[in-house]
Amino acid sequence: MALLALTAVQGKPEHHYEKGEEVALLANKVGPYANPSETYQFYSLPFCQPEEGKQYVLEDLGEVLEGDRLVSTPYEIKFREDAEDVQLCSKTLSMRDLEKLRTAIKQDYYFQMFFDDDLPVWGFVGKVEPGRRQKGGAPSESRVFLFTHFHFDISYNEDQARMGPGAWRGHCRGEGATASSSKGPPAGGRRAGGPGVIELNVSTVSVDPNKTVDISQGSELAVRFSYSVKWAPTNATFEDRMDRYTRYSFLPQHLEVHWFSIINSCVTVLLLTGFLATILLRVLKNDFLKFTRESDREAGEDLDESGWKYLHGDVFRFPPDVNLFSAMIGVGTQVLVIILAVFALSLMDMFYPYNRGAMLSACVVLYALTAGISGVATTISRLSSPLGEH
Repeated sequence: MALLALTAVQGKPEHHYEKGEEVALLANKVGPYANPSETYQFYSLPFCQPEEGKQYVLEDLGEVLEGDRLVSTPYEIKFREDAEDVQLCSKTLSMRDLEKLRTAIKQDYYFQMFFDDDLPVWGFVGKVEPGRRQKGGAPSESRVFLFTHFHFDISYNEDQARMGPGAWRGHCRGEGATASSSKGPPAGGRRAGGPGVIELNVSTVSVDPNKTVDISQGSELAVRFSYSVKWAPTNATFEDRMDRYTRYSFLPQHLEVHWFSIINSCVTVLLLTGFLATILLRVLKNDFLKFTRESDREAGEDLDESGWKYLHGDVFRFPPDVNLFSAMIGVGTQVLVIILAVFALSLMDMFYPYNRGAMLSACVVLYALTAGISGVATTISRLSSPLGEH
């Protein structure tokens, strides 16, 4: 259980910053908006990369299984310091880069980033404007625009006195080798209180419509990428900063758990099952007694076997492959225990929104811990009567 607590149920990291201290903005992935399960690495598109080279953050097993690949970005966002039109990079997009971006924008590609370790933020790569119908002619071709400027609105809390149980995630691995993050933990370690990041929003075309580039045509194009930052205080607490993600999500397929509906459905199923079992026991009680009376068979009594009664011989017939049958019972019992354990952890509020990979890590650890239950259930089913007699 200690392994489960460390692997699957991580604490919420609660960072506190001084004014001017850099807050990490990590990129995760890109993919089509209509299919969130189809994702690619962030730098599969020609975005600006850090001058020192991109570095991948060491991730947990559950994060890897979910397809997360956190990587460093060239954004330098400093706590409570506004920034206007900061240049990320200037680059010349080749024909291949333009084709990638056109395809991505036409498929409504979005990107996902994480700020301050666990605050997710999404945005679109670009937009498509449909062609206008001309007088007496066919409509013109649609135009593809690339967003080159991103504006970040960040809210912070003036004072956070409570310390969180999380640990600073500062170890990175470079391409092909393992390395430590050049940033390192904040000076002096984690502080017992102080201002912290609460909320992050990103805007694109709504900030400055002129900072979009038409990439509909051409084989090469020079592009300048930039960003701006605006900080604002808020009264929201750190404990409530993830509540907004439980109410809605940027992605269309958002799983929202309705515990009252789940409990109501489970109670209804149990009640109906109990009523049905009571009726069947009353109706079939005499038939079951008749099948178990060996004296009636020896006396030659003619039993009335019709309808479902013909099945009793097949139901109690010994299975042809008892080992496989017993193994299936054991695995089914193990899966049932895992499902109940995950429900129990969820009811105890162990999986908070966008705790990356926590549930998958819990499933993997629970599967390993419940292997003994599968073996015990398999052995019992193999040795129990009447299977054990054969």
